Amino acid sequence: MIMIVTAFSISISLVLLCFVIFLRTQNPGTIDVFWSLTIASTASYYISSLQPMSAISTQLFLVLLWLWALRLAGFLFWTRVRVAEHDPRYETLSQTWSNRTIGFLKNYLLQAILIVVIASGFYFSAIKTSFDPYTVVGISLILVGIVGESIADWQLYRFKQQQQGLCRSGLWRHSRHPNYFFELTTWLGLSIYFISPAQPSSLLNL
Repeated sequence: MIMIVTAFSISISLVLLCFVIFLRTQNPGTIDVFWSLTIASTASYYISSLQPMSAISTQLFLVLLWLWALRLAGFLFWTRVRVAEHDPRYETLSQTWSNRTIGFLKNYLLQAILIVVIASGFYFSAIKTSFDPYTVVGISLILVGIVGESIADWQLYRFKQQQQGLCRSGLWRHSRHPNYFFELTTWLGLSIYFISPAQPSSLLNL
């Protein structure tokens, strides 16, 4: 119970920090930058609490997790928030709100709850202190996902700079918004990473 409360505290604190930035910039898209960072922070709390931090397997997992988070957050910041681009989805969403500020606060807090739900999957990971075939498969999928998503994002970004319409070229033609295929590949790898044939999941020990 303490871990769940702490996880919520981490997620809500970061989302409220994002909300303060929103109040200053009036760009609701800042939550997209914080989304991956907050997931990584909450997941890192679970991992560091449940896994042996001295194990190379744990350290490598955290590196890969933060590589995914920082890559995505950095791309969104550089291509959207930095240039004050406003996502039309948020503008459409807020049109029916009587109070835009309160509306976005509720929306951000809802996302904080969703982030905890997503990150809590790592609470049920099996303890792992060495490498096995699952680890290798997990690493491979994570790297394919991150690299593929990076290329597809960049291809879409360049396409939008040069022309309008729907991008139907490069890797984006297959991954599509919001990079579904490579996001699924990355998260499949993150999930497989901690599967252990030798030890039961902590889910079985509850």
